[in-house]
Amino acid sequence: MQRALGSLSGRMTFGADAKLDASHAGTAILWAGADGGKLTLPRTATLPLNAVAFLIYHDGAAVLKLLAQGSAFI
Repeated sequence: MQRALGSLSGRMTFGADAKLDASHAGTAILWAGADGGKLTLPRTATLPLNAVAFLIYHDGAAVLKLLAQGSAFI
């Protein structure tokens, strides 16, 4: 219920390229990779209704790329 109301619930930490899915919606996402990397966002069609927020923290000096899947765009 907390995630459905817009509050963040939990945190995921990534240090290597990752492809996010609907289970990551509503969590705080921390990028802790020493080198630059890529996080690929899920297609909006796979997300629960109104679950379109991803809070991403970047804790490194290198570039972190956020990518859309397929023909989607950011």
